[in-house]
Amino acid sequence: YVAGHQIDNKGDFATRYGEGLRQLVDNTYRNLNRITAAKSAGDIQALFEQNGNMAMATDENADAVNDVLLWLQKATQHDPHVTLQTLLNKFTQIPFGFINEDTEWIVAKLVADGKIQLKRQNEILSVVNAQYTAKDMTDFLTKKQYADQISIQVKKDINPAYVREMKDVADTVFNKR
Repeated sequence: YVAGHQIDNKGDFATRYGEGLRQLVDNTYRNLNRITAAKSAGDIQALFEQNGNMAMATDENADAVNDVLLWLQKATQHDPHVTLQTLLNKFTQIPFGFINEDTEWIVAKLVADGKIQLKRQNEILSVVNAQYTAKDMTDFLTKKQYADQISIQVKKDINPAYVREMKDVADTVFNKR
């Protein structure tokens, strides 16, 4: 029995035991299936090396990315100072069970998509800033020494109509797109 449900008696003990463990993990970490592709530090660096259009092209782990973004939006309403360590701790616990590398990749994806920004000692961390390379940004997200120093802030969504209007103004006034 697993969580009050009987496991089929088909197969040998090892098969039934494996099925019981799988059901137990699925019941405990019910949001773990939102991670569809495992990620590593190399994937984070590749994400930062891509330009903005390429970064938004991937839809891997889309449900997990949405979960993290929604949690950040709620958390920053009450406490504007959410650290990377707080986020990592939240998503390694039940019901998520994400490993740190996956959560770090999700944060990198949100940064690349322009949904959140990272700050360290009141300085915005971005690949656009010439002082930081993709390797530096990867180190900030993956090294434990920076986890408590990095603050995460959710950017406000800007209406696409306003963006188009500003592009038209920039084109008309400054002759630049």
